[in-house]
Amino acid sequence: MNDDEEFMIMNVRTRFNDKKKAFMNLIKSSTALDNAFKKYKNAIMITLTIPHIFPLVYPIKQNGKIIGFIPLQDSILTQLKANMMAWIRKMWKKEDIKVFTAYEYHTDYTLHLHILIFGIPYLIDWNMKYGRKKEDALSYYSQKYNIPLSNAKKTLITKYVFTALLDMWLQKILVRFDSVLHMNLHQAYLEYKRKEKIQGPINEIHRIKNGKWKNKPPKDSVIEYSSGACYRKVLSPKQYVLKYVTKMAYAIAQGGNVEEKDQAKIFGYWLFGKRFNSYSPSLLPKKKEVKIPYWHFVGVFNQLDIPDYVTDNLILDLT
Repeated sequence: MNDDEEFMIMNVRTRFNDKKKAFMNLIKSSTALDNAFKKYKNAIMITLTIPHIFPLVYPIKQNGKIIGFIPLQDSILTQLKANMMAWIRKMWKKEDIKVFTAYEYHTDYTLHLHILIFGIPYLIDWNMKYGRKKEDALSYYSQKYNIPLSNAKKTLITKYVFTALLDMWLQKILVRFDSVLHMNLHQAYLEYKRKEKIQGPINEIHRIKNGKWKNKPPKDSVIEYSSGACYRKVLSPKQYVLKYVTKMAYAIAQGGNVEEKDQAKIFGYWLFGKRFNSYSPSLLPKKKEVKIPYWHFVGVFNQLDIPDYVTDNLILDLT
């Protein structure tokens, strides 16, 4: 509606039904990654997954009726990432760290994260001194988490330490959620750990250098082809974290058809209103802000249910 109370209407275009929006999303994400890999020689990718034992959502009730939902697993994982990033920034406080996070869904709609951290060569700064005694990182963490030094490698210590930290953060998060929502998330997690004999949340850490995997790539980044001559293809870090944004864009371009095996991985973004990814704003060039003060948003309506006061004063129909 404009200031003269005249209206114009147009079709709703979203990243789920509009080719241009879908491909622009892909282009922006791709550009952010290209800029990051150009600026930073070193990066690491951390994959975070929490046990699939928590409800996807928690219903909010009023007078016995459900009036909304809290995306529970999403909220838990978001808090876990926030704790992790605070620890990493404290660990590498002298470095200019930038982050790109890809959100992905499993086939049961549970969320996991691929977090690219630019500007650091590895997770633990082995040159830093730790604790009251100002010990070297190897000795400090080996003693704190009871890792035998005789066979310990830095990669093993990093994995063990990081999983222990994730476990500690997750337990604190679950206790806090339990106190607010009156649930037993923490106890369920402890029982799951005991049953599965695991140390903490499943995670993977992969080093990246000059935009390429430094050591072994993630298992699911390796694609085997058997038709004709047998060969394999390894997705680059960029291709790996953009794979579902790319699938979404091409699915929309082809009429919205999604293979059954990929439906949860694609529909999860729409169902939970989740972004495909997020990244440090500085990874994209700044744009001049364009202000459009004349037109004001009124609402979204089914085309057959547009109110009379809109149609009576309609001056432009862009549908």
